[in-house]
Amino acid sequence: MSFSLEVSTGMLAGGIIFIVLVQHRLRNTDVSLPLAFGFEAGKLLFATALWIWLVIDAAVGPLSRDNPDYRPARILRAWLCLIVVL
Repeated sequence: MSFSLEVSTGMLAGGIIFIVLVQHRLRNTDVSLPLAFGFEAGKLLFATALWIWLVIDAAVGPLSRDNPDYRPARILRAWLCLIVVL
């Protein structure tokens, strides 16, 4: 894995965990609707960005030496996954 993939994945996952922990701490308090919506939107954006980042990496990442002709199928499958999620 490259350094940028590890750092980006860690930051996106850390953002999701941070939001979940803040929401858990605020669970028993009176949270306004815009604040709750902001937290949910943040989790949605972080999770979607993480998913897209990992799918793209899987599509164009390092190839297996056993089957180098497999890249077009990986790229097609990644684009289909992106269309489904969007």
